[in-house]
Amino acid sequence: MINRLLYFLFIHFCLLQCLMAQDIKFFNQRPIKNIFIGIGGDGGIGSINQEKLRLMSFDLLMIQKIGLGYSKQWYNDSVYGNFISIPANLTFAIGKRNHMFEVGVGSTIFLNLKDPTYQVCLYPIFGYRIQPLKSKKVFFRMCIIIPTTLSSESYFTIKNTNTVFTPVSIGIGRSF
Repeated sequence: MINRLLYFLFIHFCLLQCLMAQDIKFFNQRPIKNIFIGIGGDGGIGSINQEKLRLMSFDLLMIQKIGLGYSKQWYNDSVYGNFISIPANLTFAIGKRNHMFEVGVGSTIFLNLKDPTYQVCLYPIFGYRIQPLKSKKVFFRMCIIIPTTLSSESYFTIKNTNTVFTPVSIGIGRSF
């Protein structure tokens, strides 16, 4: 009788291990890269971005993002200068399955195309993302970005300049 009980427990233990291994295997097949187009936010007017996702646990992702964007500087209702923006972020996404809350920090370098000058912005990031569980699926991200250098007069430019920086960012792309 004891042998049958031990045999029964051994079989159940093996089955549980197989089920847990399948769950982990499914989890590890989650896409680890995103490419997306961002409108507004840290890229200025628009940007093309690439993200690398690192799986920390079943409900936690660490996300590293780099991008290349475009912004303008306005002066007296006319375009004064064009900027190339280089946003870089480090965020953590917390959530179940594909709906996740995102929080982290970021910085953007704005390079002026007319003058050899640049501006740097540092900011916290709070957002929501739909991160697909399978490759080649649509990815969506919406964030609020409020840098300390945001002008209190216009709320969409950087202080002491008229460089466009909107505090809301929307990104749509593909996971792979």
